[in-house]
Amino acid sequence: MGAALATTGRANPVAFDRRRILEARAIKIERRVWNPGTQGFHTASSARAGQGWLARVWDVVLRDDNLLSDSTCVVACGRCLDQVSVDVSFDLVHGLLLTHGLLVLHMREGLAFLHVWEGPSFGSLRAWRFAESSEVVAGLLREVKGVKPLEAGWRRPLAEPEPLSPDSAAYRDDDLLVTGLPEAVEKVAPDYPPQARDAGVERVVNVGTLVAADGSVVAARVAEPRHGILETAVQSAGQRALSEAAVDAVRRWRFKPATCGSTPVAVWVVVPVRFKLQ
Repeated sequence: MGAALATTGRANPVAFDRRRILEARAIKIERRVWNPGTQGFHTASSARAGQGWLARVWDVVLRDDNLLSDSTCVVACGRCLDQVSVDVSFDLVHGLLLTHGLLVLHMREGLAFLHVWEGPSFGSLRAWRFAESSEVVAGLLREVKGVKPLEAGWRRPLAEPEPLSPDSAAYRDDDLLVTGLPEAVEKVAPDYPPQARDAGVERVVNVGTLVAADGSVVAARVAEPRHGILETAVQSAGQRALSEAAVDAVRRWRFKPATCGSTPVAVWVVVPVRFKLQ
């Protein structure tokens, strides 16, 4: 992800159990590495895995006794050079419903974040702490045939990582589990661009929005829900006009800020802006 998104266990709760995971398809493992030179992430290695492998990871990591409560606020360092961050993405199909899942394993802190997308909505589920099982998870990662997402000699740091402050987590590309997401309190309706209206273009534009601790919008850009804050691919003139109009409108919104416990914090969120012709 180009910038980490804040998530909360209360957002879009979706029931994932082991039986559903056994139906997973298109399971892909990627290791993301922070590059201080480019100030961005790149994929260091990737591989494919089977349903049985994902179920085994599920049993080790996403156990009930590892689940973090809704009142817990945690941060996983995105830029730390000793971080080993592994993305496990997968799809589930139930009838006509396609569910996208992304399990992010932060080996440094022993944290797992599960993001889910039901239909077009962007959301997330919860976080788990699996530090005591880090060596087991590392062994499962090394089993994957093809490109290894984890070096053979990797060991989790012996000392516990220093606690990270959530106050500036959104600016460091960290993954942040908050206790309350931002809520829009002042919305500015976007103008419908003439070229889009004349071309009959309708769409929902997802705007990645960095909401500061005071509720103001610090940054806004078009977001692609499955992969985080990204610029969209090639678009028609009408689609580009809608994207620009949506971003311009959201920049003028104000929010009740996210919270980490009782402390307001800055976070990235995705705001959908709908354009529909009457």
